[in-house]
Amino acid sequence: MEKFSISQNVQYSIDDCNCRYLMGWAIHPSGIKKISISVEGHYVGDAVIGLERGDVGNNYPDISDSDKSGFAFIFNREFMDKPLCRIQVEIIPNDGRVFSLSQDDVPTLVMTLKDAIFSSGSETPVLAPVPWGVVKALRILLPDVYNTDNWSPELIRQAITDTGILYKSHAAIAPVQQWVIFLRTMWRRYNEFRQQWEHFNAFRVPDDKDGMGIGTIPEEMISIANQLYVLKSYGIPGEFAEFGCYKGFSSCCLSLACNELDIPMHVFDSFAGLPDTGSTFYKEGDFCGSFEEVSSNIATFGHISSVTFHKGFFSETVKDFKTPLMCLWMDVDLYTSALDVTPVFNLLDKRSCIFTHEFLGDSLNEDGTFRFETSEVLPAIADKFNKDGRNIAGEHMNVATGAIWEPGQGIPAASIDILEPLFS
Repeated sequence: MEKFSISQNVQYSIDDCNCRYLMGWAIHPSGIKKISISVEGHYVGDAVIGLERGDVGNNYPDISDSDKSGFAFIFNREFMDKPLCRIQVEIIPNDGRVFSLSQDDVPTLVMTLKDAIFSSGSETPVLAPVPWGVVKALRILLPDVYNTDNWSPELIRQAITDTGILYKSHAAIAPVQQWVIFLRTMWRRYNEFRQQWEHFNAFRVPDDKDGMGIGTIPEEMISIANQLYVLKSYGIPGEFAEFGCYKGFSSCCLSLACNELDIPMHVFDSFAGLPDTGSTFYKEGDFCGSFEEVSSNIATFGHISSVTFHKGFFSETVKDFKTPLMCLWMDVDLYTSALDVTPVFNLLDKRSCIFTHEFLGDSLNEDGTFRFETSEVLPAIADKFNKDGRNIAGEHMNVATGAIWEPGQGIPAASIDILEPLFS
C-alpha cells in the first residue's frame, strides 16, 4: 500500500503493513470516524486513531486535527493462517462515506532461526548463493516458483530480489533478517576500512604496479563473505584459507566475516613479497607487506583472534597443512604460486568454490569457457581440476576477482550486482 489521494477530500498513507502491525495516517475535512481492518475478507478489528503526526500537520495545516491523523493496528497471529495474506483497510470519515484499499500477498509467515537449520539427512542443498533458511522461507511463500532443485541464474536473481522485498516489508522471517543484516554490516564495515586504509604503498612510487596500498575492494570481498554465510547455512564443515594477503585489506574484511560466522581463518603469505620466478613483469619482492604491517592492520580493522598465520612461500607452508577447508581465496599473481597452492584443493569440500584474483571481466567466453590467456593463475587452477577429473565452471565477480567451482557439485557464488537488491 502506498500513499494515494482517493478523492479531492481524502488523503492517506499506509506507512507500513506487515504480519505484526499496520500503521499510517488519514485525513478528511469532516474528520476520521474509524478505520477498520480485515484479513482475507474477515474483519479483525479497528485501528487506534488520533495518534500524533506532526509531519502531516505541517503538510496539511488547513485540515482540522491533521497533526493527530496517525493510526495503528497490531495483528493477532491467529487471524493469519496462510504464509501470504490479503489485508484490507476501510477508512470511514465522519460524513459516513467508506474508502477501501487493500494489499495482497503480505508475508505473514513467521520463521525462527531454529526453523532454518539444515538437515543433511532429509534435505538437499540448493546450488544457489542463497542461505538454506531463506530458500526454505521462499519455498513456503511461493512454492510454485521455488520448489525446484534447478536454480537457474534467473531464478537466483528473482530469489534475491524477493528476499530484499521481504526484508523491507519487515516480515518476521529470521533467516531473511539475519542474512541481510550480516551482508549490510559487512558492506558498511568494508567501505569504512577502505576509506581509512593507507592509500599508497609507502615503499613504492604511486605509478608502480604495487604503488597502491590496497589490492582489492569491498565489491570483491562481499561475494566471498556471502559465500561463507551460505556454506555455513548448509552446515558445510571446514575452515577458511587466504593465500596472498599483500597489506592485509582482504584479510581484515574476511576475518571480520569469519569471526561473525565462527569460522577459523588461515592466512598464508611470505610477508616478503613475490618469489623470484624469472617473470619479465613481476619482480622478486613485489607486493610485499611485512608481517608486522599486516598483523597490525588486521588488529586495527579486522578480527585477529580469528586468524592463524602461515609465514613462508606456499611451496613450503602447504606441505604440512591438513585442515579441511570450507572455502579458499587466492591472490597470488603467478602461475608457479598458483601451482603451489593447488594441493590444498584436495582439502576443500566439493560443494564449495575457489575465489581467485587475476580473474578478469574478459576471462570467460560467451559460452562460459575460460580464456586462459588472460591470466597466469587460471591455467594452474584448471590444470588441477583436469588432473582430478573434475569439470570446471566459473563466474566473474567484480574487478579482478572471480569464483570457480565444479558444475553440479559446487554452490555458485554471487557478485555484488546480483546481491544489490539486499542493499537498496
